[in-house]
Amino acid sequence: MTTPTFTWIPSRADLAKKPKFYTAQFGDGYRQDMPSGINNNPQVWSVVFSDASTSDAIMAFLDGLNGGPMYWQPPRQSTALAFKCFDYRQTNAPGQSTVTATFEQAFGY
Repeated sequence: MTTPTFTWIPSRADLAKKPKFYTAQFGDGYRQDMPSGINNNPQVWSVVFSDASTSDAIMAFLDGLNGGPMYWQPPRQSTALAFKCFDYRQTNAPGQSTVTATFEQAFGY
C-alpha cells in the first residue's frame, strides 16, 4: 500500500519543536540530558485551511488516513516528509468553513 500525499496548501502554518531528552537529575543540582533516540526533534505543525470549497475534501482525506501516515511538504521546505495527523477539526459558519489540524512528523516511512 502506498502512502498518500496531502496536497492542500494551508492559509497558515505554525511550526513548533520540542526536542525529547532523557534527563538524570542529581541531588547536588547537577542535571544530565541525553537525546531520546536519533529522531528526537520532530516537526509539529499547526495548520489552518480557510478555503470553504476544499474543507470537506480535506476532512475526508484525514478521515481516510485513520491515524496512518501521509506525505506533506511543509512551507519553505524542498521535500515532502512523513506526518501523522491525530488532531483535526472543522469549524463552520455561514459561508465559511475552516479546517485546523496538527501534523506530527513521523519517522520510518
